[in-house]
This record gives sequence, structure tokens and C-alpha cells, in this order.
Amino acid sequence: MDFGKNILRIRKQRGMSAVELARKAGINQSYLSQIENGKRSPSTAVLSRIARALNLTTSELLGEVPERLSPHLLRLLDAAKGLNAAQVDAVIALIKAFGPKDEKYLVADEKIYTD
Repeated sequence: MDFGKNILRIRKQRGMSAVELARKAGINQSYLSQIENGKRSPSTAVLSRIARALNLTTSELLGEVPERLSPHLLRLLDAAKGLNAAQVDAVIALIKAFGPKDEKYLVADEKIYTD
């Protein structure tokens, strides 16, 4: 998937308008539209600003999430964005308490992976 389509997909998943994302990233809305449609290639600095506006790392924005993550775990990660450390700990405790007993969950780099 090219990163422009990935930006568009994530923006829409979050219910964010192009105008809102462009404002948060400090870029022109028409420039964002051109990026999303594959007509322009942004600089790494612009990609970083878009990622921050979406509360993602640049790697996540570029779609560099390990393929072994299930769609359920991706949803969980998306829902957990913006939580503080105490909230993350509470979510992890909840997962351990109610998660399947036959699977091990490990947390690394703020992502949950299954073994």
C-alpha cells in the first residue's frame, strides 16, 4: 500500500476531515489531498508532521506494522493511542485478566504481539 492511501485510510478511520488533518499537520489541505492521491511525495519532515497529527510514528504511518498483528490487535492499538502510562498499564492488566489463557501476550515498543 502506498503511504498516501495509508494516510487517507487512517484519517477516515479516525473520522478526521482532510481540513482538520492538514491544520494539525501545519500543511495546506490541497497539498494533503495531493499526497493522499499519490500526486505529490512529501518530505520526511512533512510525513513526520502528518504522523504526529495522527498520533502515530512515521513507521506506522508508512504501514510498517509487523504483518503478524491480527486485525483485532490493530484495532486495540489504534484505540490505545494517546493513553498515558497508567492507562496503558490498566489496559494490559485487563487483557491479562480477561484474555485467552492459552496465548501469551507480550508488550514491546508499546505494541502488543501474540506468540
